[in-house]
Amino acid sequence: MNQMNTMLIGGLWHGASWMYLIWGGLQGVFLIGHKELKSLFGKKNEDKSEQIKKEKSRWRVAFNIFITFNLIAISFVFFRARSLETVRDMANQIVHNFHLSVAPQFLEGYLMIVIAIVGAYIMHFAPEKWTQKFKGAFSAMPLVIQAIVLAIIILLIIQVRSSEIVPFIYLQY
Repeated sequence: MNQMNTMLIGGLWHGASWMYLIWGGLQGVFLIGHKELKSLFGKKNEDKSEQIKKEKSRWRVAFNIFITFNLIAISFVFFRARSLETVRDMANQIVHNFHLSVAPQFLEGYLMIVIAIVGAYIMHFAPEKWTQKFKGAFSAMPLVIQAIVLAIIILLIIQVRSSEIVPFIYLQY
């Protein structure tokens, strides 16, 4: 219950709104649920072979990532919405009026951003040895080449950023 109180206070810290309280409450429920599920399913069965354990572990990790991402994304609907009506309208739009046919237009309009997101996912889920190889290769480059690589990365970031100046999130309410 301590996690619930902490997250409710975290919701209030963001603002005196029911939406922030709901968001904080959901985060607390997720933390409590995580701890309870971990205590129920955290113990491994000793008589399984190593290969079966690895295979089930990979699927379990993928499933856990999928569920966690979606629960957090859903909770942020409450964080961003101004009222429960807005939440209802957003849920209605997603469930009843979702048009996958606009995906090609989305990809065309935001191609650089989609490439950056896909690249970030690949880097996030890449094995640690890949990260170490990239670090080693980058460190071994001459300083001038390192500077050029960093300049290219900065230029890519400038290209994918929004053209509008977006105010700090807490100043938007």
